[in-house]
Amino acid sequence: MLNNANIANNLEEVSDSPVVMSLSPDCSILSYTNNAKSIIAQDNSNYMDYNLFDIIHEEDIPKCEKTIDSITPGLTLEIDFRLKSQLDFPSNNRGIVFQLPQEYSNVMNELIWVTIPQPLDENIASDSKSRKKFNFVIVEDTNNFFFNNELVQLLGVEDAPDISEIVFDSHRRKIDFKNFLYELKEGEILSEELYIKNERNEYLTFSGNFIKHFSENKDSLILLLTEINLKSKRILEYDNSDIIDLKEKIESRDKFFSVIAHGLRSPFTAILGYSEYMASYYESLTRDEIHDFSNNMYKASKSVFKLLEDLLKWTRIQSGRITLDKKRFSLVPTIDRAVDMFQTSAENKSIRIIYSSQVEEIFINADEEMISSVLRNLISNAIKFTDSNGFVKVDVKVENGFAIVSVIDNGVGIDKVTLSKLFKVGERVTRYGTNDEEGSGLGLILSKEFILKNGGDIWAESQMGTGSTFCIKIPTTV
Repeated sequence: MLNNANIANNLEEVSDSPVVMSLSPDCSILSYTNNAKSIIAQDNSNYMDYNLFDIIHEEDIPKCEKTIDSITPGLTLEIDFRLKSQLDFPSNNRGIVFQLPQEYSNVMNELIWVTIPQPLDENIASDSKSRKKFNFVIVEDTNNFFFNNELVQLLGVEDAPDISEIVFDSHRRKIDFKNFLYELKEGEILSEELYIKNERNEYLTFSGNFIKHFSENKDSLILLLTEINLKSKRILEYDNSDIIDLKEKIESRDKFFSVIAHGLRSPFTAILGYSEYMASYYESLTRDEIHDFSNNMYKASKSVFKLLEDLLKWTRIQSGRITLDKKRFSLVPTIDRAVDMFQTSAENKSIRIIYSSQVEEIFINADEEMISSVLRNLISNAIKFTDSNGFVKVDVKVENGFAIVSVIDNGVGIDKVTLSKLFKVGERVTRYGTNDEEGSGLGLILSKEFILKNGGDIWAESQMGTGSTFCIKIPTTV
């Protein structure tokens, strides 16, 4: 439950509380919070008879008009200005202006104007880095709400179905927005620290001010939010289950890097051994021996490079530096290109690639490069673990709104213990192909990350000696 109202009634209190006004398109004042009179004037005037420009210093009116003319729904603009009443209390004010979306107002192009008194130190007031960022949330009910553009970009949760699932009070409990909408009185401001969960399930901390917006047919809440920690946008709060989950993730990560270290040790040992022998006995080595040694060093170096390349991709995914570039595209041509890429390597092992599709056109909305990377990895693995004169079959179908791509081989197969470890971080599995090909052991882990990021799934079925089937499932689109 949020705390009681924090209503500013004098100049000492107003520095910590915003003054909020609702304006018509011509800037006539429609409503205002109780603390408005404390900084605008010292009398008991009814500000419903005022226009915003009646109380702004004459010299600042042109730039305020220009700012208001530039506003569009969802956009938040700000400007520094002075008030007429501040002749005996000189200070700049920060104006935050936001236009309500039409569905939340009965007044066309209604504006919300927020006055934030600024420090007397002009250097602090003008330093954009020290300014707190303000955001707006409009809530009619838990399923009908609106974020301003900057907050959408910050959170990445524009399409959340229920605001009570992402906005919480200071104890990480759900907020009863309906109750606050009913209990909050005209002119009051409720202040409370809030948590908002972003697209990565991280909790960002905000100072929140609740203001009731009155309308003829329907009322709504206006949340004026100030991000508390600007230096770190990733403020995490954990309960007991979160701590257990975090501990498991850390242990898994540590185990993963330990396995990677051992994976690097083997090829580097080979490179150091061959290079040391060649450096010590180069005068007595034959051309064939030099060729064999250099070829083995090349294979070991290639293995190290592939491992480091996959490790870099994995760490970029975990840190969020790989972003989705989703677009609508046809999956079948993407599969065609992946199959064509491995025709030569399959022919070199006398392996047939069989490709069949039950449909000519399948459209998905996904990151095409990520999906291509997964397809290439699965086809490459199937060829790697299939003996000469075997086959690799690629099949695609649509089922219950999903495109399902299967890569099937009649290769060596996978035992049950190894099969259970294939997609797990910290359980790196390195197997040698039928021609002693070696992989990084990270390909399937990366493939799982890519598929999950695109809303799909990946799994494997296998038996020793009869081959393996790897499947990916991706949602289709029209």
